[in-house]
Amino acid sequence: MNSFTEWGVPIIEWLQNLGDGLLPIMNFFSFLGRENFYLLILVALFWCFDAKITFRAGIILLTSASLVAVLKVVFALPRPYWINTNVIALGTDPNFGMPSGHAQNAVALWGRFASLLRRAWASIGAVLLIFFISLSRLYLGVHFPLDIVGGWIVGLLLLLVFIRTESKFVSWLRNLSFSKQVMVPVVFALAILAVGLNASNPSSDQEIPAQWRETAIAAAPTADPPNPYELDTFVAITGVLMGFGIGGVYLYRWDGFDAGGPIGKRALRYLVGVIGVVILFFGLRMLFPSGSALLPQSLRFLRYASVGLWITYLAPRLFVRLRLA
Repeated sequence: MNSFTEWGVPIIEWLQNLGDGLLPIMNFFSFLGRENFYLLILVALFWCFDAKITFRAGIILLTSASLVAVLKVVFALPRPYWINTNVIALGTDPNFGMPSGHAQNAVALWGRFASLLRRAWASIGAVLLIFFISLSRLYLGVHFPLDIVGGWIVGLLLLLVFIRTESKFVSWLRNLSFSKQVMVPVVFALAILAVGLNASNPSSDQEIPAQWRETAIAAAPTADPPNPYELDTFVAITGVLMGFGIGGVYLYRWDGFDAGGPIGKRALRYLVGVIGVVILFFGLRMLFPSGSALLPQSLRFLRYASVGLWITYLAPRLFVRLRLA
């Protein structure tokens, strides 16, 4: 076992020894840190409450999630149940452990909401969510304490960068022509994608130690085995980031969408919008080829980019056309 992380094993064991009664609670908080939940909550807030605030929070979340994927392959550190048989695999994940995406993304997203709302209840809620989401990952045996701390540090640094530079960045962006404004999220997402692809370098046939794989499979024989260099998730996140950003540029230029209104219309917006996400996601998946080759991954990137564009621009345009906003 790596001494760099082994000091955290007794903490994980102590948490797991608190009993199985905590498992449903910890699974719940772990779900609150997953991409599926963030998608559900962000589109609800974007379409039904405040598009501008949610857009700003969504950008930092997608940036953080993309950065997590890059940092994981850079550090290439195992998860607890991959290397220690005393850790029970109450949860599993096929990618590397450091930093914790749950911890980092929680700090970035909920910290950003707290900074934008500037209310005591928002700050308290953000701290509680960050703590319990992070704690759940220790209890489930999928992260060392070092992974959590690393996620907190990177998430906090990213949050501070966004807070300190946002006003200057927006002023700079407004001085650009519209075509150049659209190119900013394109270049940003593609730059992160290029860095991530270079870090993963799948052509080099990188392999994790056989011991890690064997221990992980023994701990969770029915789960997906470690596959930390797969690109599907990273390509998807950067694709959403590009489409989300492009849609935001168009949305701000149009300035014709108000997320307020009667509860009934808000609910209908959410229903129509989610149906659109499902059609784009599953419809294009049926049309596009799958695989790890260049063409399938490029089409995967564009598929997720279309989902991001739908969320921030195409769906709001449809809502106005249908008189739901």
